[in-house]
Amino acid sequence: MGHTYLESRPCAKCGKSFSPRKDNRPNRGRFCSVFCAKSHQFAGVVLEKHPSWTGGRRRHRNHMLVRSPGHPGADCHGYVAEYRLVAEKTHGRYLTREEVVHHINGDETDLDPDNLLVMENNTVHTRLHSQLQGVSYDLIRMGVIEFADGEYRVAGRIQAWLDKQDGRP
Repeated sequence: MGHTYLESRPCAKCGKSFSPRKDNRPNRGRFCSVFCAKSHQFAGVVLEKHPSWTGGRRRHRNHMLVRSPGHPGADCHGYVAEYRLVAEKTHGRYLTREEVVHHINGDETDLDPDNLLVMENNTVHTRLHSQLQGVSYDLIRMGVIEFADGEYRVAGRIQAWLDKQDGRP
């Protein structure tokens, strides 16, 4: 069973011409996309005055997103990953969508510019992670890292030497 489409009309938000499906529900067929419908629904809403406003920062997985609505890399809600903003400030330019930010020490919460490396694309980034995995296996073979009790850790003799260097008993 196919859908019946109405004659072409302009979107109430962006003005783009589109042909809506025939639908008797209220407000259906006024907008060309969900994005335009939501943009229209929340037009004029002052986010800063909403009781759930968090200052334009929110957590996403292991990192923070920062509200930056005019940013070319912002998502549909105007948020950009904070580590990307730090890398952009360091490089003095916007990152392209293809560029990936690598956290050198593996800690996604460490925003030190010296810990962030801009990679040209995900292929190059994946290659770097493969290289890191190879180095890890080399350290296992050399006895620097050991696997015990279901987890990887610095080998006991190496840890003892490190503790001695730090002046720990």
